[in-house]
Amino acid sequence: MMPTTFTRVASRRRALVRLATLWLAPFVARVAHAEPHRRPDHAFAQKDVAPTLRALFGRDDIPHSDLIRIGVAKLAENGAVVPVKVDVDLPHVDEIALIGTRNPVPLIGRFSFGPRTRPFVATRVKLAETSEIVAVVRDGETLLLARAAVEVTVGGCG
Repeated sequence: MMPTTFTRVASRRRALVRLATLWLAPFVARVAHAEPHRRPDHAFAQKDVAPTLRALFGRDDIPHSDLIRIGVAKLAENGAVVPVKVDVDLPHVDEIALIGTRNPVPLIGRFSFGPRTRPFVATRVKLAETSEIVAVVRDGETLLLARAAVEVTVGGCG
């Protein structure tokens, strides 16, 4: 028995819908995954450390901790390229935020970690002038902070 025109068209439509679904699936997954990791524009808009901390974490009275180690040179010849390492002695960390206290925009970056990721960040940052690097670590509801002073001879932020 020969298929009718209607069954061929319906079969072709089903095939096109399946093909379109397969083609769109990665885009939909990427959008769904990217939603929680939005850029914190409200934190980047702040001009001082305390408002930046409040914008990111809802408070600015974060306790200092020796469990956070910031590796940075005491003297940076060029503020445009300052190597920074942050290592944390906690089994699980959700996020590390870096802040430059004297930068025009204090928030340098925010790094999120998965459940089996070692809490370590190594990057290069720009510092406008002699200031401190502040690392804030979030582990669930717990917030901890560490500071490291850096003397900059030539500024890097304009």
